[in-house]
Amino acid sequence: MAKKVLQKKVLSEQIREQLMESILSGDYKPGEKLVENTLAKEFGVSQAPVREALKSLETLGLVAVEPYKGTTVKRFGRESMHEYFVVRSALEGLAGRLAAENITEEELEELERLLADMIEAAEQKDFERRSEINQVFHNTIIEASHNSLLVSVCKNVRLGSWSRITSKYTNMESKTMASRHQEMVTFLKNRDADGIERALHRHIQESFDSFNRSFYADECEVEQAR
Repeated sequence: MAKKVLQKKVLSEQIREQLMESILSGDYKPGEKLVENTLAKEFGVSQAPVREALKSLETLGLVAVEPYKGTTVKRFGRESMHEYFVVRSALEGLAGRLAAENITEEELEELERLLADMIEAAEQKDFERRSEINQVFHNTIIEASHNSLLVSVCKNVRLGSWSRITSKYTNMESKTMASRHQEMVTFLKNRDADGIERALHRHIQESFDSFNRSFYADECEVEQAR
């Protein structure tokens, strides 16, 4: 029974991330309806994992679910994205501080391995793999806090999914994006809580700025022309 639940959960997460990407890329427009049974047919699954994915998207503020009206895509504006980055910065900064105190040698070795793999993927221009490794890297720092409540909160707000999706809209050079994680590993090795917190805050702010320039490029051009 446990195995079936796990498989179902993984499937709903995969569907959620694909729908997130479609919404952020504009494949689904604001106000467009997302019909559960139609999506189930498109993904070749039952309606249950689609229903779970849509509930997650509602929690993230990407869709609105109304009784008798169904699920519709919400307009995703700068204010919504700013809220996400503020929360992410606070949560990951705290996780970094705790990780500096509690991280194990095995977890440090795992971060170094992930960093090497991330840089390799960037050099090979394997964007998808680099994005996936980036998500695991940040999740590993959160797990290294060894604070079960914080880990649970981060999972509930889907920080990993946001990190992976938003990284696809950055205009930052891929190798630079991967290499800047090196200082995080160094601060954690040195058990420098202030350093890792500052590094994570700076990292997330730079990601926010880069995302804004890329995702809202048309709006930026209009503002600059004024």
